[in-house]
Amino acid sequence: MIIRYFWSFDLKKYCLLTLVFIFSVIFPVFSEQVEVRIRYFDKKIYYTDSSVNVKLEIINNSPDTFRFKSSDLRCFNFEFDVKTLTNKQLNHSSEFIMDRSTNQQVFFRELSLAPGETYSIIMELSDFVEIEEAGVFVLNTRFYPELYTNEASAFLVSNNLTLNLRPASSTAEIQDLIDYETGEIIKANPVPPDEVIDYMLSSRQKSQWNKFLLYLDLEGLYLRSQANAERYRRLSQQDRILELEKYRNLLLNETVDTDIAMIPLEFDILRTTYTDYEAEVKVVERFQYKGFVEIKEYIYFLHRDNDIWYIYDYSVRNLGTE
Repeated sequence: MIIRYFWSFDLKKYCLLTLVFIFSVIFPVFSEQVEVRIRYFDKKIYYTDSSVNVKLEIINNSPDTFRFKSSDLRCFNFEFDVKTLTNKQLNHSSEFIMDRSTNQQVFFRELSLAPGETYSIIMELSDFVEIEEAGVFVLNTRFYPELYTNEASAFLVSNNLTLNLRPASSTAEIQDLIDYETGEIIKANPVPPDEVIDYMLSSRQKSQWNKFLLYLDLEGLYLRSQANAERYRRLSQQDRILELEKYRNLLLNETVDTDIAMIPLEFDILRTTYTDYEAEVKVVERFQYKGFVEIKEYIYFLHRDNDIWYIYDYSVRNLGTE
């Protein structure tokens, strides 16, 4: 990546020349060969008082060097478009509006991405948008390669993300996010598939539900049932979220998928195989009953999402008793 520094420019004087150049030369090429991609930097359960950090990547898929201007004021490079499921657009934050509307010189530097290179940045959503109430939202990001000057400024649009924002976290919910063995916040980490299974089963042995659920893909497990899959297909986005919350509670109460919710007396991980995005982990688990121990073979199926392995399916085979 090559970086060139510039002093500043006057927005009003720069506007006309910039627009002519963008629309005649740059923008058609940008839109076809440069990709803007966003994802949650620390994917977790979000509340209205949570920090929502979004990682944005600009990927140069073209055979040529891609150059763009980067301002110290991010509002001139990026803009978040956040809407409710009823297509109501949320307002920009007061900080965002003030930075954009103030008549000022904007300092920037020129960045160059060689073919195949990626530029990434992490941004806090609340710096751009005001989200005051819980709900489900759809968001994307606009990237202005030549900086924002007015409503006609050229931009590229990222992929969409769904944001499920819960009401402000209560004391109980905050406590549920803390690992009392270490005192740290519980979060999913990019560990190998066998370590994910070990973590999940060890947590179940200790009846630590918050840790047990951490690496479970609830949607994937719910869709194992053909009846659930058919029902899920007909639900709205909001109803799907409610349905998965209901499934989560049934899992906690051990009334669905009891095989995965059973507490093992002990377990041995026998084999792990995986590709870049799929994994299988074979485990022998023993369960204590009155007078005997039941032995079962589990095969857990995992997929990788943003470098994190999640369990989305499993199979069980009885091996007898001892």
